Amino acid sequence: MKIVDEKTSRDALINPRAIKGVPKLDSIALMCAVRPDVDDLVKCLGLKQSHQLPMNKIHFNKDGKGGCVAGPMMGAPYAAYVLEQLIASGAEKILFVGWCGAVSPDLEIGDVIVPSSAFVDEGTSVHYSHREIGAIVRSFPNEDLADWLSGALERQEIEHARKAVWTTDGIYRETPEQIEYFSRQGAAAVEMELSALQSVANFREAALCGVLIVSDELHSGKWKPGFSNPTFQKTRKKVIEALCRICRAA
Repeated sequence: MKIVDEKTSRDALINPRAIKGVPKLDSIALMCAVRPDVDDLVKCLGLKQSHQLPMNKIHFNKDGKGGCVAGPMMGAPYAAYVLEQLIASGAEKILFVGWCGAVSPDLEIGDVIVPSSAFVDEGTSVHYSHREIGAIVRSFPNEDLADWLSGALERQEIEHARKAVWTTDGIYRETPEQIEYFSRQGAAAVEMELSALQSVANFREAALCGVLIVSDELHSGKWKPGFSNPTFQKTRKKVIEALCRICRAA
């Protein structure tokens, strides 16, 4: 196996810098994979300022307090770029909210996961961690932050599971063989950003964890979308409201 260890040199030729026009972020930063969650969180938190990144925005208050929201974003490389910018701008605790597809029959549309780990099936994590090419690799959340988030969701009476997920670059390559393989390894759901975000956060010594809502199912061998399912939409709203309360209390 070829060994790759990017940690032998922490400095690259291009390094992230604090974003001009964005105040120092001294509370929880929220990262959202999809537009509806961004819009709902910005409205809920009453964020009035924003800064344009190449493909999304960071929303914040003028003084940098009360949380910030970054998104939308799809895929590991761009999500990692956004996270690097947030950390360089002062973010130390980051919560990622996204949607996922169930690859285990234990999950169904509308369920919530606070992932315990993420199987790396994307190409970004290798640049932030020591690993063997071709080996089964997982990245992990900050355990204290994940426990804290789990407790906050419990207090809002939001049932959730602590399970592993699978992060892939190939949205149209979630084949039956791939689904079966990662299910056997212990993955309960599939998404596109979390393993890379955890790798970046661990490398930069920031605390990050995620919360995912099951939006579709793949475990039956057929795709069952649930984006307009009332249960999914109701649960999504509850999670957004819980995240708003978390930011206000931070």
